[in-house]
Amino acid sequence: MKAASIGWSHSDWISLSVAVGTLFLGGATVWLGWVSRRAVTESARARVDARAPRLAVLTRQPEWPPRLLSTVAGGEPQRVDPGIELSEWSGAPNVVVLRTDVDLRNEGNSTAVVMVKPATDHGSRVQLVRNRAADELASGERAALSPGEEVTLIVDGWRPVGEWGAAWMHQDVEACKLALTIEVTDQFEDGILDTTIVEVSGLPVDDSSKTKGSWAVRNVRVWPTSFEGAPVKARALPTTRRYLSR
Repeated sequence: MKAASIGWSHSDWISLSVAVGTLFLGGATVWLGWVSRRAVTESARARVDARAPRLAVLTRQPEWPPRLLSTVAGGEPQRVDPGIELSEWSGAPNVVVLRTDVDLRNEGNSTAVVMVKPATDHGSRVQLVRNRAADELASGERAALSPGEEVTLIVDGWRPVGEWGAAWMHQDVEACKLALTIEVTDQFEDGILDTTIVEVSGLPVDDSSKTKGSWAVRNVRVWPTSFEGAPVKARALPTTRRYLSR
């Protein structure tokens, strides 16, 4: 008994060829459409980049020795000497302040609208220095920088000495990290949003204090021209850019 066989006629082969060709053309059309849209998007972004502000962010070496938060409302944080003992609780907790200058320069072709957002898990204050005059810049407040203009942010970040001491005991330089987010926009509807995060970290106190419940400011000398051996350091993470479409 012979097995049944199914034969393909000439018209069947033609139909199959047409179907395959249609599928191929459909896929090619989709791919070409995607390539075309991507080219248009990249071209539009190139035009936006050409006119956009571009903020250069340079962190200086944090001040050393650190400062203590004033117990007087509105008082300026005062520097403390290396080796001095700080109690976790002496009527009011000692709060160690790290101060860092951050230089900003608009290297783009349009006005940069700058906004600062300190992290909320620690205390902070930001002052903007322009033409030698310093004004406090509140979180979310905006400041405009013209093309080529330079300003300096004086960034204070603080935590209770007990938190810094715990970081020392665990030798964890990131445990008490201070962070500031800098956002930049422009005045165009189809503009940009650049984000740069500045981080300050380190171990400003150690356990050399002889008094229970106290910590000592590390007795370290820091050379002004070198970060080598500095108890605290600052860095600016790479800037990320997002394209806006309103």
